[in-house]
Amino acid sequence: TVKDLTVGEHQVTVRGSSGEPVNRTVLIQEGTVASLVVSMVAPVGFTSGWLALSSTIPLQILEKATVIGTTESPRILLPTGSHELELVNSELGFQTTRTVQIAAGQTATVAIRPPLGVISINAVPWAEIWIDGKPVGETPIGNLSLAIGKHDVVFRHPELGEQVRSVTVGLTAPVRISADMRKK
Repeated sequence: TVKDLTVGEHQVTVRGSSGEPVNRTVLIQEGTVASLVVSMVAPVGFTSGWLALSSTIPLQILEKATVIGTTESPRILLPTGSHELELVNSELGFQTTRTVQIAAGQTATVAIRPPLGVISINAVPWAEIWIDGKPVGETPIGNLSLAIGKHDVVFRHPELGEQVRSVTVGLTAPVRISADMRKK
């Protein structure tokens, strides 16, 4: 642990028992803790690196049909080399593959952007609609494209109040949601 480093890039040199230096760069940002993992090449054994996979929806990460982790883990340790990963969320009907190259002592970062599903919204008599805190218009709203996953839908009527619904948008079928604003 090294404290009181200045903000910016720093060059780090590590020497193992073989005496061969390994050079890395680490970026120090204000108010954060930076980590640096350095794999030393040993005469026998394997080297590894990290996979950091981010997604707005939870995903299982599989390699050769075996679950190796989820997007809920900040990083996954993998052997160096090329990995073909299958990323799955069965509940939402989402599946994709990514090929990543893992380098010794490095972190490969992959961001997954979920595809769009479809939602239709209605209210009696009518309502302003907000999804995840953003206004989208007045009902009826048909075939609105929305990223798959869980969303909060707020129905607002100036005289009849507000109703909140949670909805999960997937790929398999359009979602239909409605509210009777006359009922509390």
